[in-house]
Amino acid sequence: MLFPLLLLCFHYGSNAQDFSDQKELLAVTVMFRHGDCTPISSYPNDPYKDKGIWPVGPGQLTPRGKRMQFHLGQYLRRRYGSKILREEYNETDIYVRSTDVDRTLMSALSNLAGLYPPKGNQIWNPNLLWQPVPVHTRPLEYDNLLSSHAECPRFKQLYEEVMKSKEIQALNEKFQWLYEYISNHTGAIIDNPVEVDYVFDALLIEQIYNLTLPKWTKKVFPEPMKFLRDLSFQLTTWTHELKRLKSGPLVQDILDRAKNIVRKTNSSNSVEEKNEPKMTMYSAHDTTLASFLNALGMYEPSKPPPYASMVIVEVFRDTNTQKHEVRFLFRNRTAPAQLPNGEHVDHTNDDNETKPFVKHLLGKCDEFCSIEDFEQLTSHLRLSQQNWKEECNLVTDPVIKIVTISSITVMAILSILILVVVICACCKRMKQDVHEYNYLSVNQDEHDRVIKSLYP
Repeated sequence: MLFPLLLLCFHYGSNAQDFSDQKELLAVTVMFRHGDCTPISSYPNDPYKDKGIWPVGPGQLTPRGKRMQFHLGQYLRRRYGSKILREEYNETDIYVRSTDVDRTLMSALSNLAGLYPPKGNQIWNPNLLWQPVPVHTRPLEYDNLLSSHAECPRFKQLYEEVMKSKEIQALNEKFQWLYEYISNHTGAIIDNPVEVDYVFDALLIEQIYNLTLPKWTKKVFPEPMKFLRDLSFQLTTWTHELKRLKSGPLVQDILDRAKNIVRKTNSSNSVEEKNEPKMTMYSAHDTTLASFLNALGMYEPSKPPPYASMVIVEVFRDTNTQKHEVRFLFRNRTAPAQLPNGEHVDHTNDDNETKPFVKHLLGKCDEFCSIEDFEQLTSHLRLSQQNWKEECNLVTDPVIKIVTISSITVMAILSILILVVVICACCKRMKQDVHEYNYLSVNQDEHDRVIKSLYP
């Protein structure tokens, strides 16, 4: 078959069951996609590209998206409030990080509004039951945990090789008719699955907002456009090395946090005293979640992460065996359901709609996976920050770096010396001119002789 990788090693999981009393929950990492947003970009012939049609600007979180995240925060409060989070906000309980993008930053803030409504002396305005909770971020080009735009020359090279591979070229030939059809109707140049995804995303959002799609879309939307759109989410983790560069630092970060929690709880000091957060929250994108799940063999190729979907990694201690374990869950949050009258409804408090599914690590772990197995099974994927920089070719060889710096220094010194010589020569010449022409002898005969020599 053309894409055997699409059919192998995908573990869909099962409904998560409530864990028994012998499982003591110690900490959790949650990573969610932002809520509902407007199209990031429109195609040239898009009848709805006028910004005035939309409630907010391109790629911005909508009021519906804010509600989604607010409800997700309430869900997290119900799920973890009695186990690891105090009722009142405490800075030692939680660490929040977002990509440096408006819709993810606003999603994190909306989520925290649902998770931490102020209580008691934290109410600073009785007319506004909200409180500020810190959200940390990094510039996109330096964010190799959550962003798709981290600078990594090696990743860019490998990704371009995938896009030029025989497999993808065969795919492009198969769907050349679709590329031409979409290009002719959109006015955009479409020649690969990623560009199909941009158009598909715009059409999907317009459909969610009950806008009538152009007639040409009936032939290709949602299928076969959806097939290429779904495939586009796997391209950045298509090979083993791409998986390492794309998701390796994030897998390493989650493992480090789990091991750190275990170490702190085994020590004489409490977790709180060591300022170790019991909840780590990451606000990110569908590409972040899809890459992470695909790297760990948990991704369903036909189901990219919808708005407000969430990956959960829980850390436990088995009180019988005293062993520490992790559990991977995925809450497949769907877009708001559409009512017959065109309105939408969020299944906010419906447990059947929000129950997360167990995901099995690389198909080799049961529901509860030991920390040791987690570490061993992901050893080929994980990358420390330093190793990531080295594999990205961001770290220059020390010898080359010394030679380069020395060469620049020598060139700078030579340039300064040459400049000094030129300035000294000019000054000397100026002094000679002044002596010869401005300070003539008072002897009239000598004066006349000089004048004649200058003006014969």
